[in-house]
Amino acid sequence: MPRYSRSFRQWSSERDALAWGRKGVLCLLGTLFAAALLQSAAAQQASQTAMSSEGSARQITWVLMNWPPFYMAKDDRSAQSLKQRGEGAAERMIAELIAHLPGYQHSFEVSNMQHVWAGFEAGRNYCYMSAARTPAHEKVAYLTPLTLAPMAALVVRSDRRAAMKLSEKTVSLKGLLTARKDLAGYMAEGRSYGQEIESFLGGGDYNVRRFPVREQFDLMRQLDLGRTDYIFEFPPVVEYAQRRTPFQHTFDVIPFDDLPPLMTVYVACTRNAWGRDVIADVAVAVKDAARGAVFRNALKRWLSPELLRLDGGDMDRFYDALAGGKLP
Repeated sequence: MPRYSRSFRQWSSERDALAWGRKGVLCLLGTLFAAALLQSAAAQQASQTAMSSEGSARQITWVLMNWPPFYMAKDDRSAQSLKQRGEGAAERMIAELIAHLPGYQHSFEVSNMQHVWAGFEAGRNYCYMSAARTPAHEKVAYLTPLTLAPMAALVVRSDRRAAMKLSEKTVSLKGLLTARKDLAGYMAEGRSYGQEIESFLGGGDYNVRRFPVREQFDLMRQLDLGRTDYIFEFPPVVEYAQRRTPFQHTFDVIPFDDLPPLMTVYVACTRNAWGRDVIADVAVAVKDAARGAVFRNALKRWLSPELLRLDGGDMDRFYDALAGGKLP
């Protein structure tokens, strides 16, 4: 009996040890399996995050607006192509850039000038085709040169020009702002007119009001109705509007003789990691597109014969420099 008891105890002890050993192995295997699952899930999540990040980096949203002839965008969600939205100068240039941006998917958003820069400040990922280089813009967006465009000019009603003593072919912006405070002017709220004009306006208290533009040609309507003496506007806009809009009066465009006749227009993309990568690819696309006639003529076709005669050669030389990679 004692021997039996001893053998039983020994067997029981061995059985318990074996059972505990099996449990230990199972626990270890379970732990390893759980760890493997966690590692796999983490790897999958990291992969999905990377794919999502990569997908975001390969998507460009282009901001359009209703500002002929630069933009002729229709806020039409059913439009399936850029051409269906409009064929302004900017839309044509975007189409040319898209052809030189393989691997990117493109979408379009219709907005206005105020919302565009508010979106950049908020860090929204998109690109805009008509930016002026200013310190404020460079804080929120990366810029790359796109085209030359006529500098904004003074626009007055033809029937009031003589009475305002503005009969010369050109006018001094500085003289207008400082010596002609008897004249009131309008500029579009939220729109940059280029560093040259903005630097003048930032230096004093002048009789110029920023007017909230709600619809196309609002500034010209205010001028037409006699609510302001003059406006600042870009010559192609005036040329286009007078051809297609029934105003009561005609308008004269008077260039500023203390400003260059042309300004550089830039593509702007959000100043973050996404925008840094995209603007580099856009710069290459601009270089390639600048070799083609469609890109070069996108804006020139909206210039008056006089402006084309004066500025067309400089614009061609600018595009040559772009195509040769000679512009920063």
